[in-house]
Amino acid sequence: MKYKRSDIYWFSGTGNSLLAAKMIKGVFEEEGLEVELHQMMLTDPKKVKGKSLLGLAFPVAEQGTYPFVWDFIKALPRSKGRKVFMVDTMMMFSGGIVGPVKKILDAKGYKTVGAKELKMPNNLYPKKIDPGKNDQTVVKAMKEAEEFAHAVLDGSAKWGRIPVLSDGMGYFSQADWTWNLLGKHYKMEIKKKECIKCGICEKLCPTGNIKVKKYPVMGDKCKYCMRCYSYCPRGVFHKEGKGRYKAVKVGELLGDLSERKQEKE
Repeated sequence: MKYKRSDIYWFSGTGNSLLAAKMIKGVFEEEGLEVELHQMMLTDPKKVKGKSLLGLAFPVAEQGTYPFVWDFIKALPRSKGRKVFMVDTMMMFSGGIVGPVKKILDAKGYKTVGAKELKMPNNLYPKKIDPGKNDQTVVKAMKEAEEFAHAVLDGSAKWGRIPVLSDGMGYFSQADWTWNLLGKHYKMEIKKKECIKCGICEKLCPTGNIKVKKYPVMGDKCKYCMRCYSYCPRGVFHKEGKGRYKAVKVGELLGDLSERKQEKE
């Protein structure tokens, strides 16, 4: 099928998924498509309508993805065969996202044309950030993203599903207790004296969990997307012995928030 336009909806923590979405956008544009990227967190999913090739790009989290990404996908309107592809970025493996998302979209009437998982660097678990190794990982992943984009356009992309097993694994990232357990295991220190009250963390937080007063105050809605950790200019969000990795500049995640919020309203 010859596509004319693609709308890609993304969420990104460290910037990996946005980097992948941009690579796919570039390939599509080279092939003559009109492409627009949209932030999931600033988009009403019920208004995601039309006939363009629909793209979803987001990180893997807890073998599935973040609850607010699940909510976005589940709230998409019903369709009569709109083509959709998915790309996710992950630390090692997922198991609970490709199949479950296909199941949701198939039930809504979408035509699922391809899914791709890309291994990328992360900030959550490595004891030490290795910039050289990370660069190699990113280069490999972007090559795979480029190849996937061409496969989507020529019809050779695949979107498989393993019933029961993948559905079961997908359950964990949708359960509140999973995130409560992660919160008990993963503690982050706030270096209060380093805060310059720039407000970047508050603007970036997808759950509204951070309020900047004299320093960032965190509530109980953190889902460990690592945006605050990755993009704080002063390293206020601190994990002992760890460096920081980020795939894009902070401005690419922030965008024009005031304008995007008006669009959402």
